[in-house]
Amino acid sequence: MNSIRKGSKAVIKLPGLSLLAVFLFVLITGACGGHHKTPTPTDQFPGTSADGETLEKMLKFDARVQDYEISGDKLIVNVNEYWIEAPYGIKERSTGQWFNMFRASQGNSAKELQVVVQHEGQEVGKWTPEGGFESAAGQEGAKSGAHSAS
Repeated sequence: MNSIRKGSKAVIKLPGLSLLAVFLFVLITGACGGHHKTPTPTDQFPGTSADGETLEKMLKFDARVQDYEISGDKLIVNVNEYWIEAPYGIKERSTGQWFNMFRASQGNSAKELQVVVQHEGQEVGKWTPEGGFESAAGQEGAKSGAHSAS
């Protein structure tokens, strides 16, 4: 009869380590769950309510930007080699963000705004509302299509 008790105790009793692991799993699952809000494009990429000061700060503190100027409906951004050496997608994203900020700083007007990207005096890319990002001839992925940066 003693052998039956020992066997039944071993089956019923959980090892302490397993019980601790189950408790930690439940605790972590409960702590990590909850209300998660997926960010909207507006949250990820500022620009819908930017003003001239916000645009200036963004361009001033961007390590890829040498300098910039606004000439009428055109934002001309002179970039350094970090922008030139960046992958196509990074170039497209940064130029699109600059365009969004520029458009917002101009009051989201319907004017034909554009961002022209230059390196050492040569145009290396641009963003227009109707054409999206266009890389200069000879660069990888010359045109992204008619994407609207919003």
